[in-house]
Amino acid sequence: MYKSFLIAVFFFLSTCNAFASHIVGGEIYYDYLGSNEYRFYIVVYRDCNSSGAQFDDPLPLGIFGTNSNVLLQSVLVPMPSNVILPIIFDNPCVVTPPNICTQRAIYTTIVNLPPINGGYTVAYQRCCRGPNITNLINPDDTGLTWSTQIPGIANNNYINSSPRFTNYPPLALCNNVNLNFDHSATDPDGDLLTYELVIPNSGANSGNPAPSPPPSPPYAPVTWAAGISTAQPLAGTDGSTILCETSSTAINLYSLITGEQTGGTWTRSSGTGGVFSAAAGTFTPAVGATTSTFTYTLIGAAPCINDTSIATVNINAQP
Repeated sequence: MYKSFLIAVFFFLSTCNAFASHIVGGEIYYDYLGSNEYRFYIVVYRDCNSSGAQFDDPLPLGIFGTNSNVLLQSVLVPMPSNVILPIIFDNPCVVTPPNICTQRAIYTTIVNLPPINGGYTVAYQRCCRGPNITNLINPDDTGLTWSTQIPGIANNNYINSSPRFTNYPPLALCNNVNLNFDHSATDPDGDLLTYELVIPNSGANSGNPAPSPPPSPPYAPVTWAAGISTAQPLAGTDGSTILCETSSTAINLYSLITGEQTGGTWTRSSGTGGVFSAAAGTFTPAVGATTSTFTYTLIGAAPCINDTSIATVNINAQP
């Protein structure tokens, strides 16, 4: 049995916004057809409200020797038809933002690859990501790299089909609302799958958005913005949440802000109704309560000044 490692990269999201602009993600996988032939699937997602980063026609695919990183084949894959994905969003208190539109194209091609020592690396690069991504340096000049590996000749491991994800991530979600998402995959060969979160690879730039052929591996990772790291890829300061007026669950205001030091105090800055506890840092909504903001203040000792963070509780009426 060949053990497959399935790598899931971080997705870059904004509050109540997803796949904000340009190229927004994708995956690459393959099926072994026999007689050294492989059918490759390159899945590309893009924002259909954006005029940039159109689907490539053709898509430039590079095939490299894994041991040497030398380009062995360059394949131009014709552009297929594409579909607009449905938005599945079941929060009863939030109207789905009207500016979310995501297209998907699945490119396919069949390539004959005789087994070699070390196997092959197959890659495609495309720029650029959306400019509203907040956890990367220059996201609108940072591309993506799709890559997959075909095992080498040892133990006939090259007779292998790769895993593929079962679902694509949700197209819309709300800040500070829990998300349970099944990001599992299946493998046609029944191989053991091991999952890992990794730093995404960058690839291409605005000056050469679709290099043909793609450059050789290894591929450079993205550059995190200041204060961001692999351990904390979605950091922030102020925060908010959205709930229905019929909710009666107490909200821990500390959970809505990040990076705060202890010893501060809470005050209510706006809004009416509900039960606010400054001592506990909690707010319990009630029918008739309005959207409210709460300020956490830390008194600075000279020469430091006071610092504040804002927690916003958006309350929507039940439709």
